[in-house]
Amino acid sequence: MKRSKLALPLLLALLAAACSESYAPVTIPFRPRNVVDFSAYQDLFFIDLVLDAPEQGFDAAAEVRRVFVEEIPFAVGRPVQRLEPEHWADILATLRRYRLAVDIQYADSLFFQRVFRAHPRGLFFAGRLKLNVKKMGVIREGRDEAGNRKNVYDTVEMWEMEMQVGLIDGDAQRVLWQETYADKGEPVAGASARFTFSSMFAKLAARLTAALQPRKTEQERFILDR
Repeated sequence: MKRSKLALPLLLALLAAACSESYAPVTIPFRPRNVVDFSAYQDLFFIDLVLDAPEQGFDAAAEVRRVFVEEIPFAVGRPVQRLEPEHWADILATLRRYRLAVDIQYADSLFFQRVFRAHPRGLFFAGRLKLNVKKMGVIREGRDEAGNRKNVYDTVEMWEMEMQVGLIDGDAQRVLWQETYADKGEPVAGASARFTFSSMFAKLAARLTAALQPRKTEQERFILDR
C-alpha cells in the first residue's frame, strides 16, 4: 500500500518534468514536386484543344496553340511540340462549326490510341476550351440633359470561358492529371474581341502554368531541448 502511494507522486513528478521540456520548431524543405514527372518522357506534345466558341473574326485556336507551344515549356522545363493527328483538324472544324458539345475521352478513344502508339514514351496535353458570349440587359445610372439622375437601360456582353486540360501518358493510355479553369467578366470598353479573348485566356494559362511548375513542400518538425 505504501509502495503505491509513493509511486503516484513519483509518476506525477516524471510527467511534470517531461512537460517542462522546451522544444524548437524546425522547418525541413523537401524536394519540389511536379504534377507529373516530365523528365520520364521522351517527348511532350500538344494536341489542339476542342474549341467551342462563337466566331469572333480571329483565329482563337492559334492563340491557344501559341501559349502551349511557347509559354508552357517554361513551366515544365521541356519543349512542347504541336502534334497534328491526321483528320483532327477536320474533326475540330466540324465540331466548332456546329458547336457540338462533345466530351472526348482521349484515353479510351480508338482514334487517339493509334496516335499514342505512333509516339512511344510521349506525354500529351489535350482537352477543350469553351467560350460563351451572352448579351445581358442592365440598368445603369445616368443623367439627363439637365443633369438630373435617371436610370438608363443598357445592353452589355458577358464572357464566360472554361478550359479543361489534361496530361495523358500515351504508353499507358491513361490520364495522369486533369484540371478545369474558368473565368468570366465584361470586356473592356472599346476593346476588340481578340484582345478580350487573349486577356481572358491569359488568366487561365497563368493558373495552369502555376499548377505545372514544381511546388516546394515543407514539413515542420520539433527538436526537444531538455
